[in-house]
Order: sequence, then C-alpha cells, then structure tokens
Amino acid sequence: MMPKLVTRYAICLQLILLLSANGAPLWAKDTVQETERLAPASAIEAIDSADSVANDQWATSPVRTSQDEGMLAAGEKNGEETERQLDEARASALEEPANEGYKLAQAVPEQQQLVDSIEEVTRSIARAEIDLLKLNTRYRIESTKQSKFKVWRQFIYNLGQYSVSNAGIDHVAYARWHTWQHPARATKDFLRSGPIMLLIGHSIGVGGILIEGTLDLFGDYQRRRKGFDGASFRRSVLDKQREVDALIARREALIAGANLSHEAKALLSCEGELLKDVRDCALNEYAKFRVRAAKWRTARDVNSLVSFGAATTGGYLGALMAIIAIANRKPKM
Repeated sequence: MMPKLVTRYAICLQLILLLSANGAPLWAKDTVQETERLAPASAIEAIDSADSVANDQWATSPVRTSQDEGMLAAGEKNGEETERQLDEARASALEEPANEGYKLAQAVPEQQQLVDSIEEVTRSIARAEIDLLKLNTRYRIESTKQSKFKVWRQFIYNLGQYSVSNAGIDHVAYARWHTWQHPARATKDFLRSGPIMLLIGHSIGVGGILIEGTLDLFGDYQRRRKGFDGASFRRSVLDKQREVDALIARREALIAGANLSHEAKALLSCEGELLKDVRDCALNEYAKFRVRAAKWRTARDVNSLVSFGAATTGGYLGALMAIIAIANRKPKM
C-alpha cells in the first residue's frame, strides 16, 4: 500500500511543478488579473471623481462668490489673479486622488512578485521531496544489494560439501558393516578414508562460509563509502528533512504576510498540506526500508554464523575425532 501511495504523491508533485512551469498558478492568476483590471480603472475613476468634486466645490463655494464680487469691482487686473488662485486650488484637489491611483496601479508588479516568490519556494519544496523519494529508492536497492553470482557460488559450495560428505558417510557405513564381525581385520587406512572425506566435505562448507562472509564485509564497506549504510544515510535523510521543513516554514510565512483573497489562501493551504503529506510519507517509507535492511543483514549474518557453527562443531570436529580414534584403536579380536 505504501509504494502505491508514494507513487500517487509523486505524480501530484510532478503536476504541481508542471502547473508552476507554465506560468502563474491557478490561485494567483485570478488575483493578478483582477488587480490588473481594476487598478487602472480605479485610478482614472478617482481622478475623474476628484475633478468633478473640485468643479462642484468651485461652482458652489462661497469663496467664489466673494471673489466674483472682487473681480467685478477690480476689473481685469484682479480677474487674472483670481484665475491663477483657482487653478492652484483645482490642481491641489486633483493631486491626492491621482497619487492614490498611481499607488493602486503599482500594486500589480508587487502582487506578481509575491506570487513568484511563493511559487519558487513551492517548487523548491517539491524538488527536495522528490530528491528524498529518490534517495529512499536508491537506499532500498543499495541496502540489500548482493552479487548476482552469490547464488551460483553457494550452489557450488553446497554441492561440493554434501557430495563429499555423503561419500564419506557411505564409506563409514560400509566399513562398519563389512568389519563388524571381525574388527581386527580392518586396516586403519581403510577406516580412516570415510572420516577424511567427511572432514574434506565440511572444510569445503567452512571455506564457502568464510569466503561469502568476507565478500559481505567488503560489500558493507563499499556501501559505507557511498553513504548508504544505516548511520550515514540517516544523516542524509535528516538533512533533507530539515531543508524541507525550513522551506515549508518560509512558504507559510510568505502566505501569512500576503494580502490574498480567501479562496487563494484556501488553495495555498491545500497545496501546503499536500507537501507536508509527501514529506511524512517519504519519511515513513525510509523508516520501513531501514527496518527491512536491518532484518536482511541480521538474517544474513545469523545464517552465516549458524552454518559456520554447524560445519565446525558438528561435522568438522566430529570427523577429526573419528580420525584420531581410528589412529589409536586397539582391537581385541
């Protein structure tokens, strides 16, 4: 179930990267387009509204009435001065709304910059998590990797060991059956032949176990040099986890400080939960692979140890004691 789940999450991450590579994400396109559509219109509307208010104030203001009376009294000279003052008042009334419209229009590149920052962090998180999944896959392969010729070597060891040992056991049985009524007639060389063959057979088994144990140690050394032993790979996974956690925290900080719509923040929250689930799933997968590798190594080492003990104590020493007993035999009959 876990590999299928990891595959689904990996596909989701690839889709996120694909959507991000094609431009602004779905949650950001509506926000940016709405700002681009409303900002110029709002600025123009603010300027027109201020212009209309200024004209109305100029037409209905009591100050204008007194100034008109002054113009009528003073003539053309005072009229020019009054026109200049009215132009200054009108420009002052229009200046503040125009600045507000300019600021609103400037919000478009700032919003786009914020969208780009969030998407860049999201892509970095997705790439880091895909790297973590790749590390898990590589660790699963390397941690239980063995030579393809090991099975054939073990077949040769077992064939030699059991063939020679079986021949020795058959000779021991034949010698006892042939000389049980007259033991004194059996020569020492004839009796020693069976135990010697048993000793040779178990020696083949012990030699095979030692050879395979040496090759296993060499394989562990190579994995340790590559960084795929238990301790080294655990440090790699923890470093990658800290990197992902730092990127997720940075992404959440950018979202919290952004002035986005409720729908956009909801989509970003869902995307963040997906990224966290992928991180947790990858770490759980690593834990399962770590346990699997530990079980595999333990089974391998225990099997080698048991085989070595059986070959040395049960067969090797038994055959050696039989040879010593035959060498010191003193039959009475």
